[in-house]
Amino acid sequence: MFFGEYHHQLDDKGRIRIPPRFREQLGEGAMLMVGLEKCLMLYTAEDFKKRVYDRLSETDFLNLGAADIKRVLFSKTQPSEADKQCRVAVNSLFLKECGIEKNIVTIGAMDHAEIWSEEAFKAHMEKIDIKQVLSTFSL
Repeated sequence: MFFGEYHHQLDDKGRIRIPPRFREQLGEGAMLMVGLEKCLMLYTAEDFKKRVYDRLSETDFLNLGAADIKRVLFSKTQPSEADKQCRVAVNSLFLKECGIEKNIVTIGAMDHAEIWSEEAFKAHMEKIDIKQVLSTFSL
């Protein structure tokens, strides 16, 4: 399970430092993809395979909608190969699409981690009515 919030910076070479706790959980073969909310999403290899690859590998190649989904998702995904300092070089197009320039926030989101520009994360969280969101969560 991924949880917590970590503030750090993109380095001059376009690398993001993955918090050590997250790196341990992600293990080898983790995948980094551009999310729908203009953040980067990190999945373990197993979860990426289950959530994305396995679901799409069963689609008929003549299904044009599925073909577009594959194009969108896989063109915006890269392996999360970290160096010894737990830094991942991120495709510059992905950084631009997510508005990540310098200050970043990496958060846990239960089954994955997310990497946001600090400004975008703050703006996103300010739009959330916490009481309203939590009221929809019933046990």
